[in-house]
Amino acid sequence: MRQFVPQKEESHLFAVHYTTYSVVPKQYSLYLKKQLENYDVKFEDQLFYDYEVIVNCAITNPGILAADGDSRTFKKHRKSFVEVDTKNLHHFLSKGFDTYVIPHTNSVFAGLHETVTDDEALRTEEQNSDLVLNRAVEYQPSLKVRII
Repeated sequence: MRQFVPQKEESHLFAVHYTTYSVVPKQYSLYLKKQLENYDVKFEDQLFYDYEVIVNCAITNPGILAADGDSRTFKKHRKSFVEVDTKNLHHFLSKGFDTYVIPHTNSVFAGLHETVTDDEALRTEEQNSDLVLNRAVEYQPSLKVRII
């Protein structure tokens, strides 16, 4: 993983992931949900056919949700991360735009950004965590510790 951006590359190359995940994601998600609840947003776990705005957290059947009928025309993206218990890593790491490690006070977030198929979108949380951690450990072997 590249720790520092070479001078010849643009300085904003890795900013997207860093700013997206620099807040503690678990806390931010709860905060965001509470803010949406204050505006009477309804959270449903079922398929709707009529809507103004929909957030497809499962990333399945996007073509159907977008009413074009063909989910193959969509590229599904998933950003996944796991929190790793380590106090010895204090710098941001990234390999290209798909694998990254973001430090926090007593842990790091290892993550990846990938384009997924329908089958991959249905991976279990454990399978996804293993994939994220294996990709991160490939570039930063000291992360071979336990997931929080």
